[in-house]
Amino acid sequence: RNRRRSGRGTLRFDRRNARQVAQANAATDADATVQGLSQSSQRIGEVVLLRYALSDRFEESA
Repeated sequence: RNRRRSGRGTLRFDRRNARQVAQANAATDADATVQGLSQSSQRIGEVVLLRYALSDRFEESA
């Protein structure tokens, strides 16, 4: 009986903390997406700079 009681207690405990866990997971996911977006935006910026540099070179050669 003691084991069952402890098991039920942990289930209730998990239910209580489910929102906190979900919020923590969402926060970590948001941080990961923000980091990914910043990295991708940096890459896009580098590509744009490369394109501008190439276009300038083509204009000079032409």
